[in-house]
Amino acid sequence: MRRTTFFLIVVALMALTSCSGEPPAPAAPPNPLLQEWTTPFQVPPFHEIRPEHILPAIKVAIDEQRKEVDAIAGSTELPTFANTVEALERSGKLLSRVNGVFSNVSSANTNAELQAVNRETAPLLTALRDDIQLNPKLFQRVKAVCDSRSTLSLTAEQQKLLEDRYKSFVRGGANLDEAAKTRLRQINTELSSLGVKFADGKAQFSLRGLNLLNQEVLQHIYGDIMRVSVLAELRFFTR
Repeated sequence: MRRTTFFLIVVALMALTSCSGEPPAPAAPPNPLLQEWTTPFQVPPFHEIRPEHILPAIKVAIDEQRKEVDAIAGSTELPTFANTVEALERSGKLLSRVNGVFSNVSSANTNAELQAVNRETAPLLTALRDDIQLNPKLFQRVKAVCDSRSTLSLTAEQQKLLEDRYKSFVRGGANLDEAAKTRLRQINTELSSLGVKFADGKAQFSLRGLNLLNQEVLQHIYGDIMRVSVLAELRFFTR
């Protein structure tokens, strides 16, 4: 009796499993922009990178830098060059790598897909930059290190980095009041949007110019080159 009951339970489970629906979809392949590059000199694997990889990778990289910056700003340790300025300089490595690839690919060979990605990523990157530059806790830590720089044994390179970082915060609006910071964010967002529109227009103009050159000018240029070549050969042989 027990064996019969067990057998019926197994059969019922198998039937439920077979009727539960389609098998799970295979896992998506890893994003090459988020993987370690084993290429010579860690050159980006351009042959594997597709436009659909870029936006997810940038979002992951932005989240990673936010966590890094929040950890620096929220530290309970006294601010030092190492745990504040140097740590801030080392943050965002993944974002720099991913966005660097995207920028170079877009500059060299843009298309409609890459332009669409740029329209989505531009406001995200602008918001991240503002969140860093206008972070009061982070600025106070950088300022504390800058104010005490005369007591620190910093190299010339470290002093330069500290000064540049402090100036970047000040020029980025760190000393503004909250109302002015809000207005600055709006201006930066608008400038980012205008920059994207300009890039799109420039790309379209370049493509139209390239098509015009291909269709109407290249034949004339080629003909001129051939005529110059023939004349040069005639002059050589008639010396």
